[in-house]
Amino acid sequence: MNKQKYYLIYACIFIPLMVFMGWLLLRISKIQQAEEKIVLSREIQQAQRHLMVDLLSVPQKAIRVPADGKWYDEISVAGGQQAFDYVIKEDHLWRFSQGQSTMVAYHMEDLRIRHQSSSPDIFEIQIEAATNGVEMYSYLKIRAHQ
Repeated sequence: MNKQKYYLIYACIFIPLMVFMGWLLLRISKIQQAEEKIVLSREIQQAQRHLMVDLLSVPQKAIRVPADGKWYDEISVAGGQQAFDYVIKEDHLWRFSQGQSTMVAYHMEDLRIRHQSSSPDIFEIQIEAATNGVEMYSYLKIRAHQ
C-alpha cells in the first residue's frame, strides 16, 4: 500500500508536469513562427520598396517583360543609365547594375513578373519568401509611366 501511495503521488506530479512542458514547447514554437513571419515581412517590404523605386523611375518600354501574360522569373530593365536586373540567387534577391551587385533581401524563394497586353502600363509582381518552414507571399501591381 505504501508503494501505491508513492506511485499515485508520482503520477499526480509527473503527468501535469509533462503536460505543462508540452504546452510550453508548443508555445515557444508559435513564438518562433511569429518572429520568422516578422522577419519575412520585413524582407518582402524591402524587396517591394526597391522594385517600386526602380520600376517607377524608368519608362514602361525599358522594362524587358513581354506583354504576353506569362510569368517570368527575372526583371530586366534596359534604359541607358537605368539598366539593371533583379534575380533570385541562393535565397537572396540581387540587383545587378553596371557591373555591380547589391543584395536587396534575404529568404527570397521566388520572384515573378508579368505584363498583360490588355493593360500595357501595369506590371504584376509576385514575391515568395520562406525560412524554416514558414512561407509568406506578396503580390504587387506597378503602373509604369510612358
